[in-house]
Amino acid sequence: MITTYGELKTAIADWLDREDLAGRIPSFIKMAETKVYRTLRTRENEFTKTWTEVDEPLSPIDLPQNFREVKLITLDDLPLENISPQEFHRRSREGEQGARSYFTLIERKLYIYPWPTVTPDDWGTFTLEMIYYGTESITEMATWDTPTNPNAVPEYDGDAPTTAVRDDSATTRLLQVAPDVLFYGALSEAYSYLLVPDKKAEYQAMFSAAVADLEHEGAMADLTGSTVGVSSIYFDGRF
Repeated sequence: MITTYGELKTAIADWLDREDLAGRIPSFIKMAETKVYRTLRTRENEFTKTWTEVDEPLSPIDLPQNFREVKLITLDDLPLENISPQEFHRRSREGEQGARSYFTLIERKLYIYPWPTVTPDDWGTFTLEMIYYGTESITEMATWDTPTNPNAVPEYDGDAPTTAVRDDSATTRLLQVAPDVLFYGALSEAYSYLLVPDKKAEYQAMFSAAVADLEHEGAMADLTGSTVGVSSIYFDGRF
């Protein structure tokens, strides 16, 4: 059973049976991760970032460095509507006010408008929460330079790390649930490096199938106990 970074590297090395590739295996895994997180949108890479006791209107807000895509943003439990940057600028320029607030993303920053109209003394009562899809790497940890980032690894609980390399005991939710995704993905990258197109295509197909199965499982879990339908939490369906 593959549950850690070390076990994943060993399994890939055993399968390749090439001693000269041992130093390149982390790169193969990293390339597989890069491909996975471009499209993966399941609970295995879902994160929550919360800003509590907001003491002033925060806009723009730096996004977490492992951020990929917003799933839901709420301000005091009320969903914010996602609109285009053009529409956001129009509304803010015209000073549009109302009960509904909006957000947009520009250059990896979160903009919100309008903030609820309250006195400055009441700002401390706000809670802003973002549920988002992000990257959780088993090969590296980003060097976080802002306090707005979540923990990058499940087993880590503390201040943002500054180390850039994981050890062999490291794990991620993706590896725990679907080790075949990174295993097949890394083998596809290895055979691409070795210039063996037939083997590359074989493992690429296995990799794609494993990712598709994981996404299907996530979609089915979201529908469990509910009536199938198409709707948007952002009211008008604009993304």
